[in-house]
Amino acid sequence: MASVCRNWWYASLSYPNHESAPPICIMQPANNKNSSSCYDFICTPTSQREEEKFTVNLPNFDEAELVFSKHGWLLMKRKYSLFLFNPFTKVRINLPDVKDSFGHFAGSFSFSTSLKQPQCVFIFTYLVHGILWLRIAHPGDKTWTEYNYVNQRIEYVSARNVLAIGQKVFCFDNHGGLFIYDLVTQIWKEVDRPANDYFGWYMVEHQGEIMKLRVIYDGGSGQPCRGSFRIFRYNDDSTAWERLSYDDVKVKDTSWFLNTQGRCFSAKGHGFKLYYLKKHFVRCPLNICRRRRAMLPSDTFHARFHDMIHGASHSLFPYIFRRPAWWVNLA
Repeated sequence: MASVCRNWWYASLSYPNHESAPPICIMQPANNKNSSSCYDFICTPTSQREEEKFTVNLPNFDEAELVFSKHGWLLMKRKYSLFLFNPFTKVRINLPDVKDSFGHFAGSFSFSTSLKQPQCVFIFTYLVHGILWLRIAHPGDKTWTEYNYVNQRIEYVSARNVLAIGQKVFCFDNHGGLFIYDLVTQIWKEVDRPANDYFGWYMVEHQGEIMKLRVIYDGGSGQPCRGSFRIFRYNDDSTAWERLSYDDVKVKDTSWFLNTQGRCFSAKGHGFKLYYLKKHFVRCPLNICRRRRAMLPSDTFHARFHDMIHGASHSLFPYIFRRPAWWVNLA
């Protein structure tokens, strides 16, 4: 990857590292009537620490949206602006503007192996039928370096996720399609999608491998359906997905934090659990709904986790979160 991505950590050699950063947090816009650029970080309690909460102000970036998080850094966007931000050191790295032609996109970033600082930013999107685009940004660049893949059989499907491991970039669409770009050979590879394999998947980078998780939620309780959780590992040698059992060493003692689109991640040391945001339902007013007991989804969520060993779901906090809210990886 170094042959493609310039080592832009030179510009951040003075950035302090925050060794005591909380491992897992929920991020949401702060309830501040005077400012829409403040964000609350509510950190999950562990056996070593109690629940923590702190607020960060992002001046000039009100109503910014989270795109991706990893190792204490956030990739954020607001309209056509894109930037990296560390909520502990308050360091912000601006990126080239995102043009209107991008439309909906997925984004992520990689790190240098030595200094643990962001190294390259990746943007994946569909532009027109049969063409998908991968763009890479470097610090100081005014534009994105573009790589496209053309296949007229591809229907327009929105981008879901993009992940970089080693010298390869993995691009996923919303219908389960996988497209891999080799940064060294500059060759694309398309992986066939299994039949009827469309929705309910989450893509995660885990210990240097690409994982695919499937979870189906119960329409009534909103909890993961019993037996619906499946996990696959991508085998690049055979260009195929391999299903893993719950006893696999890659799965044991791993928690999976499920956000929409490409914001999912995994963490060790919390047990074999699924962390998710369950929609909060409210009673429908009688002047709107004929049924007295009818319930409607609101714009708030409960933070919950599902213990995969014991098969039980529990609330993580005694209160609800407002939309938008995301799990963020600040480890």
